[in-house]
Amino acid sequence: MDNRRKDIFEEICKYHLRDKYKEEGVEVRTIRWLEDNFFTSEDLDNYRKVSDLLVDEINNLKYGNVIYDYLYDEMIEPCVNAINIYDFKYAYIIYRSTLDQLNEELLKPSLEKKLVKVLKNKNNKEIK
Repeated sequence: MDNRRKDIFEEICKYHLRDKYKEEGVEVRTIRWLEDNFFTSEDLDNYRKVSDLLVDEINNLKYGNVIYDYLYDEMIEPCVNAINIYDFKYAYIIYRSTLDQLNEELLKPSLEKKLVKVLKNKNNKEIK
């Protein structure tokens, strides 16, 4: 079993580029550079906390590959292009707003459903 942390950027690139994908390719390295040079430790901690969850959530969706393609076109490519022209502020905005949107639209509803299920199971056990 692979215990490596699932990386949302690698997954996006892997699904979008398919046969052309190289682990730690230019897109992922470019975004890593941005993280290393312009992000706060709070940003990186948040990213690490949600990356695994986002990958699992997208992989469990029927059309997860479509979401990965969309994220490549709307996040990875514009982010890399902004970095290449030294517009680091715009790259940061793209990165953060996309992760915030994914958290709000994918993770939050999923975690709420799981919490409700856990609470219902707990209440059913207490009632018996």
